[in-house]
Amino acid sequence: MTRTLFNVTLLCWLVANAAAPTAAVWPYDTSPSISADELLTRVTKRYKALDDFRADVVVMTSSPYLGKTSSSAGALYARQPNLVRVEFREPVQQTVVFDGEYMYVYAAGGTQVLRYAGPGLSYMADLPQTLDNLSTDYDVELAAETGGRTYELHLDAKREPAPFPEIRMWIDRERLVAVRVDYYDAARNCTSYRFSAYEFNPGLPASLFSFEVPPGVEIVDLNERHGP
Repeated sequence: MTRTLFNVTLLCWLVANAAAPTAAVWPYDTSPSISADELLTRVTKRYKALDDFRADVVVMTSSPYLGKTSSSAGALYARQPNLVRVEFREPVQQTVVFDGEYMYVYAAGGTQVLRYAGPGLSYMADLPQTLDNLSTDYDVELAAETGGRTYELHLDAKREPAPFPEIRMWIDRERLVAVRVDYYDAARNCTSYRFSAYEFNPGLPASLFSFEVPPGVEIVDLNERHGP
């Protein structure tokens, strides 16, 4: 899988697993009185109650060795059980759609659309199972110093090698959804996802998640090129 496609796939995981609160007054200034396991259970129940949502998203990548940071911004739409659409506005216009079977990636004005299907996307169909996998594959700790509007979860892989030895997740205390998730690879490169300006259960139509290939654009099937 190409690096670009891998990053998009990771983003789709977050689309199925994250949203963020609107601005509010947050009275929480004490350490949490909940365990990490109980928090994950509550978050799972919270997502079970969601039919769909829309949110703004910013994806930031940084490398401690290169000293460089880049970001992309746009809007995402998600509908249960596994429909996803992301419209990036900057630095380039790009559309990402997962219709339950295929993922499509298309840059505005381009002559090709990338298409991918495979077991790597199956996690999007079952959010509770995805959260269960986190607790199975990672040691999960709730930071004792957590205060303010969020809980802070530290996840460290139980076994090596792992694609992401470390994950840091911030959970909104009131709405019990993730507002930020940071992924660290073995070289300490970080990919951070920030969500804001969301709407819960706006009633998104299924047609929003059907990708229409523009006239004259070629479909490049990555499964055929690289295998499943």
